[in-house]
Amino acid sequence: MGTNADWDAWQRPGNAIEISRGKAAPRFVRRNIDAVANAGDFGGGIRAAGSNGGDAGNLIDGSLSSFWAPDWDDDTENMYVEVDLGRVVSVRRVVLRLREDGPPLELFQVLLSNGERFFDSTGLPLPSIVRYSDRVRYSFNEQRELVIEYDLKPLQFIRIEVDLPTVGAGISSIAAEAVGDNISLGMRERGGQVEDRWHRTGRCAGKS
Repeated sequence: MGTNADWDAWQRPGNAIEISRGKAAPRFVRRNIDAVANAGDFGGGIRAAGSNGGDAGNLIDGSLSSFWAPDWDDDTENMYVEVDLGRVVSVRRVVLRLREDGPPLELFQVLLSNGERFFDSTGLPLPSIVRYSDRVRYSFNEQRELVIEYDLKPLQFIRIEVDLPTVGAGISSIAAEAVGDNISLGMRERGGQVEDRWHRTGRCAGKS
């Protein structure tokens, strides 16, 4: 690669290569990531907030000194926030860290979704409505760090609903501890492929 023409002629394998001035290097697939931290790289982030949306970004800014809390004068049905990871990842656990100053959030629930959508009467998906298949309720909570073991299940959306106003409480951060980057994203653009061995062989690989 001695000239600009050489670089222009090179058929690069999608985003498998990172190119900077004067060099090319493979793009690494990371292990043991927080899928919330880079949700923005995949079009994710705060999906919705029914109350105090201006502070919702504090949940995913990586700082424990900032926090989100609903407007405590709002109706409880509006005291929610949703986070979109931007893609589906296999998650070991979800960790919520509550604000250190003030009382811990007392009565609330965490809803989790793999991105599945509802369908209308004609069988077409409703892209704006997410099906939350898992729900964890907290009552009379006194903890500042809450861990939801998720057993490597697929996850894309996290929704927090506050059921009882707790003035002075707040949530500082959400983390989704995942196995690693989703290698299927952009695989075809990188020249790779996904092989469906179940349908090809009639059985799951490794099983007789």
